[in-house]
Amino acid sequence: MVVVDQFSKYATFIPAKKDCPAEEAARLFMKHVVKYWGVPTMIVSDRDPRFTGRFWTELFKLLGTSLNFSTSILKPTAKRRGSESTGKSPFEIVMGQQPSTSSTVASGYKGNSPAAYKLAKSRQEEADLAWSCLNRATKRMKKWADKKRRHVEYSVGDLVLVKLHNILRHKDVHKGLTRGYEGPFQVLQCVGNMSYKVELPKKLKLHPVFHVSMLKPFQEDKEDSSRAESSRAPIGAKATYDQDVKQVLADRVVRKRWCKPKHEYLIKWKGLPESEAS
Repeated sequence: MVVVDQFSKYATFIPAKKDCPAEEAARLFMKHVVKYWGVPTMIVSDRDPRFTGRFWTELFKLLGTSLNFSTSILKPTAKRRGSESTGKSPFEIVMGQQPSTSSTVASGYKGNSPAAYKLAKSRQEEADLAWSCLNRATKRMKKWADKKRRHVEYSVGDLVLVKLHNILRHKDVHKGLTRGYEGPFQVLQCVGNMSYKVELPKKLKLHPVFHVSMLKPFQEDKEDSSRAESSRAPIGAKATYDQDVKQVLADRVVRKRWCKPKHEYLIKWKGLPESEAS
C-alpha cells in the first residue's frame, strides 16, 4: 500500500498482502501514517472494495476524515514530480532541511577521535569514487551511442516507415519472419524535439507518437510506386472478416511446452458451404 502526501509528495510504502482485508489495511494505515503524521483531513483513493466498504468509510467518518474516490476513467493530465514543481525534495518540505550525508559530516568534523574521522572520511571517499565511476561510465556510453545516432528531421506531410515489430509482438511468429518496419505513414505533427505523431490505421490500437529513432524516411520507387505496397496486415492488427460467422463446427485447445494454451475454432461462414469452413 502506497500513501502519498498531496502537498509535499512524500511517499510512505507499507508492505501488505495482496488479499489484505479492510480491517488489516486500516490497522496498517494507523500504524505507519496516523502514528507519525496524525489523522488526515482528506483521503483520495481508488474504488477498491476495501476503501468503498462499510468498515473503511464508517471508521474515517468517525475520525472526521473526508473520503474521495477517483473516477474510473482518468483524463490525461500533465504531472510533475514534487522536486520539479517546488524545487525541493519531499524530505526537505516535510522536515525543513536536507538529510545529512556522510560527505557533509566528514567535511565538518573537527573532533579529537581519529577513528571516527577515518570512518567518515572513508565513506566520503567511497561515495566520491562511485560518483566518478558513474560519470565515466555515462560518458563512455554516450560516446558509443553517438556513433550510431543520426540527426534526422521530418516535416509535416512526409512519409515515413515505423519500427513496430518490437511493439506488435506475436508469440507464434519468429521475429525473422516479421517485417522490421511498417508503412508508409504520413507525419502529422512534430511533438517536442525528438518525437513525431504519424497517421496510423485504425486497426492498430497504438499511441501514434514515436521517437525519431523508430522512424526512417520512405523512399518511393518512381518507376513502380506499387512495389513498396503490401497487402499483408502487420502483426497485431485487429483484422475484420468479410463473412459473418454462422456456426462453430469444432474447437480444440493447442498446448505447447512453455506456452499458454491456445484455443482454435473451426468456423462455418454464412453463404458458404461447409467445405469452405476454416
